[in-house]
Amino acid sequence: MKKLLLIIFTMLISISSANAEERVNLICDAYASINLDTNEVTRVSGTEGITIFPESKKYSFKGTSGPYREDGNIIRWAIGLGAGIVDKYSLDRVSGEFTDFFGRMIDGKFNAGLVQKYNCKKTIYIPPNAHVSDTGWTCNKGYTKSGNYCFKEKQIIRYVSKLPDCKSSSTYRHNCFGTHTYPDGGVYIGEFLNDIRNGEGTFYYPNGDKYDGKWKNDLEHGNGIYYPRRGRWRRIFSGFWRDGKLEAVNNN
Repeated sequence: MKKLLLIIFTMLISISSANAEERVNLICDAYASINLDTNEVTRVSGTEGITIFPESKKYSFKGTSGPYREDGNIIRWAIGLGAGIVDKYSLDRVSGEFTDFFGRMIDGKFNAGLVQKYNCKKTIYIPPNAHVSDTGWTCNKGYTKSGNYCFKEKQIIRYVSKLPDCKSSSTYRHNCFGTHTYPDGGVYIGEFLNDIRNGEGTFYYPNGDKYDGKWKNDLEHGNGIYYPRRGRWRRIFSGFWRDGKLEAVNNN
């Protein structure tokens, strides 16, 4: 028989030192795509969000995070996408220009075939139930901050699960139901297996988006719904997800 788990968020979860670190939030608007093989320039549009942690020299971008290196005023990092495909990124902290080099590793060297350019501006993301303050933003009265979110004090999160509560004294979550705040400010509430997201759960992304549904091997996998945050495009993606990507859309 399924067990109804009640988690009371009076003191939700401790905020890691990375969450307390000063961060620079950027909104980047795409304006050009350049084919390096033909030098053809195409006007494009689109928006990406980037968070930079200057103290620890880390970035958060497109659901990934990691260290960056500094080259004068330029910040650089790379993400391997498998099968020799690599994205290399550079951000000019003075002009705000962000460059996405997309290409492949050939004979151990990166060969960029496509470049996309963005103009970036600093911004402050204000989550629901919060207001602007001298420190950036503060939760409204009656709410508690956890990561990049404000939860109502003594809020009861109701979730149906067969699994027992994760032990609060353990840092390893196995075959249990609990919560976890990630270094980039994301918050997961749901089921764990082998210390990763597995089963039913809800993830609040650092940029304010939310995914509610099935997980497997720490990725969205199975039936689920993706909700963009307030103020962004409001299309809600509902359907079947496989290995973190929406595979089939539910049109009902």
